[in-house]
Amino acid sequence: NLYYSYARALGDADSSGHNGTAPRHADIHAGFKSPTGGANGQLGFLWAPYATNATARLKAMAGHLKGGEGRPGVEQVVVISTGLWDALNVRSEAQFGTDLVKLSQAIADLKFAASSSSGLPATVVWLKTTHVVDLRLQAQDKRTYMNDAIMDRYRGVEHMSKVEEVVDAFLDGAAVTEDQGALSYDGVHYEDVIYDTLAQISLNQLRSRWKILADSSSKPAGGDAAKSGNGHEVCEMAHPGYATWVLGIVVVMMLTMDNFFGIPMLVSYLLGGETLKRAITYENAYGPLLVKIGMRPAPSQGASEA
Repeated sequence: NLYYSYARALGDADSSGHNGTAPRHADIHAGFKSPTGGANGQLGFLWAPYATNATARLKAMAGHLKGGEGRPGVEQVVVISTGLWDALNVRSEAQFGTDLVKLSQAIADLKFAASSSSGLPATVVWLKTTHVVDLRLQAQDKRTYMNDAIMDRYRGVEHMSKVEEVVDAFLDGAAVTEDQGALSYDGVHYEDVIYDTLAQISLNQLRSRWKILADSSSKPAGGDAAKSGNGHEVCEMAHPGYATWVLGIVVVMMLTMDNFFGIPMLVSYLLGGETLKRAITYENAYGPLLVKIGMRPAPSQGASEA
């Protein structure tokens, strides 16, 4: 499902956005033409249900790159997720931890092979498994061996394995699906909105990472890109100096009880009589507003007349 979300995000909402005829538990591929005339893109889903399968796939990819099959100037992006099938069928957290150590090494080898082949490092994104909705699981073996409590332990093994430290970006599927059980139709898979959210998060991460790489390659070491620590584009109004000015103006308007920067209030104090000065109070300025927004009860008619 995440594959189809990536396809939709890349602009192919028709032929690859959904495909009910595609075989289940099999590889899927799609090509995308670059709108800027650059290198065309390729999107693929590689069926690798177990951690050992993912390791074998990464080793094969690294072998192809070492054999000269890389595309110069094109960065490889790999999204990896595993754990559900290991919990369901292997049923050994210790074995899963051992397999993740091997998977971590395969990730490191792939990144090195990609950098040597294409001149660009492979970007590896790790997807933590989404929550399992126990009440919607149909099969008894899934309710027994792949319920959410067990999967939470597998997520803990994943965290302890340090595999998250060798990847370049992290997608927390558990956090995105927290309290979203109503959107799961079989206890494991979710509606499109969940995968679209995960795809958008990862695309934002990739955009930031690539901007950091571009900035660091065009500026000397220790320059602005290295100091900033992030690649998010910000507008001029995000400058902290401007924010300080705005905060100062808000404080002045609150203290002077005047939304014209205190100028009318100052004139009233300097040129107004004693009656006008006594009328300029917090109660007169903010009392009606507090009543209007429900922060204070409206005064009774008798109190108003008094």
